Amino acid sequence: MSACMLHVQYINMEKIIDTLIVSDIHIGSEVSRVRELTKVLKHLSLKRLVLDGDIFDNENPKRLKKDDWEFLSFLQTLVNKNVEVVWVQGNHDGFARNFFQMIGVKICREFQFIFDGKKCVVIHGHQYDRFLIRNRMISKTMNVSYRVLQKIDRGKRRTSRFMKKQYKFWLRLSPRVMKGAVKHAIDRKAQVVICGHTHQYMDKTARGVRYINIGSWTDSPSSFLALGKNGIGLEIFR
Repeated sequence: MSACMLHVQYINMEKIIDTLIVSDIHIGSEVSRVRELTKVLKHLSLKRLVLDGDIFDNENPKRLKKDDWEFLSFLQTLVNKNVEVVWVQGNHDGFARNFFQMIGVKICREFQFIFDGKKCVVIHGHQYDRFLIRNRMISKTMNVSYRVLQKIDRGKRRTSRFMKKQYKFWLRLSPRVMKGAVKHAIDRKAQVVICGHTHQYMDKTARGVRYINIGSWTDSPSSFLALGKNGIGLEIFR
């Protein structure tokens, strides 16, 4: 079933979304599913869109392709329609700050809002990636190697996607990010904390805090978080 077919089922349930949060699109990379994401978002009526880090893959705008520019043009359209568009800084975003400033996107390190009487905090999650923090040069080298693998891994790029998942599993990113994010939420007196970075969607409760990881738009299935009259829910797209 296509992303659009899944999407039509969703908007029949809820046509207006209060807040939609998406993370790790990595536009400019060979594995980004930005085309599928743009198709889905164009069918929704949004009050707020939160871009939770790693929207860009690298610092080179020359890597952007037609589908990438179409997505960025769509963001500009949302801003022009007075939709609140927020960018939470990630670790991959490169020149994102300059671009988002230019089109009127709100820029922050973390974003807080109230939904259904609960305080929600959105952070990217790389703050709790100890390997990334302690080994920046090694991490940069691995990212360059990964981009090379994407280029030679043709077709559906199963090999490069598999290697990315294994790398993040080896680092045990999901439990580390969850632990750090939950502590951060408690410090902020928040009941919900929302992250990306690990590329693995998750919805768990720990120490009285609901932890949600949105996943990414580089893998299939992909996902985003929708908050509306039906509550808070991860929407999964294949």
